[in-house]
Amino acid sequence: MDGVLTDFDKRYHEVFGITTYEARTSKEKGLYTRLWNEFIDKGHFGTLDYFPGAQELIEYLDKVKVNKCILTSSGGMDRHSDVQAQKLKWLCDKGISWPAVVVPGRRFKAGFADSRSALIDDTLDNITSFDYNGGFGIRYKDITVSSTIDLLEKWFDK
Repeated sequence: MDGVLTDFDKRYHEVFGITTYEARTSKEKGLYTRLWNEFIDKGHFGTLDYFPGAQELIEYLDKVKVNKCILTSSGGMDRHSDVQAQKLKWLCDKGISWPAVVVPGRRFKAGFADSRSALIDDTLDNITSFDYNGGFGIRYKDITVSSTIDLLEKWFDK
């Protein structure tokens, strides 16, 4: 969801005035974890803005006659149930009724790969692992919605 359907980075920066990268690399011990917990405690995953192009991508996928599933990560077991509840709320509030699977870390996404599965994700290591495990990955970073749709259509035609 994050970086494809929802704009996590935008909200994080709005709330804290820094990027997640800056928080992770800060010399202030525990900053990223503290801010992560605050982000979750305030329910932000349930109220994120659409990522640019997300609504167009959703409209396209709604029309395609294939099984769809949201595969997203909660970021870890520590706050898994909280993040899961917020992400499911977001989907419900937006009227997206596709099945959703929230895994407790992005490394688990590769376990859903097979020759009939495509993953649209913004993280290179997720795409690489998904491809390695037999799926078809599209890295949704610095790519247009129309390019993503073109790649999906080529894959559907196989």
